[in-house]
Amino acid sequence: MKVRLYIIIFTILPCFSFSQEQDDILINDQIWLDYYQAYYFKEKVEFYGDASWRAIVPNFDWMMLTVRPGIRYHKNNWLDLRGGIGLFYTFQKDITNTFEIRPWQGVLIRWPQWHWLKLNHYVRLEERLSFTTEDWNASFVLRLRYKLSTRITVYRFKTYQNIFIPLYVEFFGNLGKNVDELFNNRTRICVGAGYKANQVWTAEFHFVFQRSQVGENDELKTSDHLFQFKVRRFIQRKDYRFQEEPEQF
Repeated sequence: MKVRLYIIIFTILPCFSFSQEQDDILINDQIWLDYYQAYYFKEKVEFYGDASWRAIVPNFDWMMLTVRPGIRYHKNNWLDLRGGIGLFYTFQKDITNTFEIRPWQGVLIRWPQWHWLKLNHYVRLEERLSFTTEDWNASFVLRLRYKLSTRITVYRFKTYQNIFIPLYVEFFGNLGKNVDELFNNRTRICVGAGYKANQVWTAEFHFVFQRSQVGENDELKTSDHLFQFKVRRFIQRKDYRFQEEPEQF
């Protein structure tokens, strides 16, 4: 239990230290509402996806709608192969709106797997094709993402019913020129709380600290505070043996 507390503390502390760096930094508060659904149509193959609404509050001068279907192949207990496509429409008050098509491929490795701690390493490559809706000019970039995450069970009521704490850190890197967007994400740190009601439904709240860049030349830094609410629906076949929900960006 002490080790779990240390993990939580060392995840939360960087959020507070980064938040103290206020000079020349724009601070934004964002609300994210997400719905996830997953279904195994074969024992090792899963279809999953999510839809979300995101906005800067309280002015709502930036909003985003997303839909991201994907496929996961569960090779074994420590390795997943994943792929999918994302559709993103961004509403922006002072500049043109954007529409993005984002195919992606990812590999997730679960290591180490101790009884008190299981770490997930997720590496993902995205091909980002972005259009400005004013003239439909296109820009393209490859982006690499790495996410280190875990989930710590705080209290277990029954076999599936439990309260847990999700934790992760995530890093972004563009391979080439940036696409046209307001926020060029670089780093995220998350701590949250979740409740798994049964084998089908899970609800989560995430507080995410995000360090971003703004502008074509990254001339302005932003500290984004994301308040993310997630609802997950996990549909299983009766003969399905693998019991873990998908981890999604």
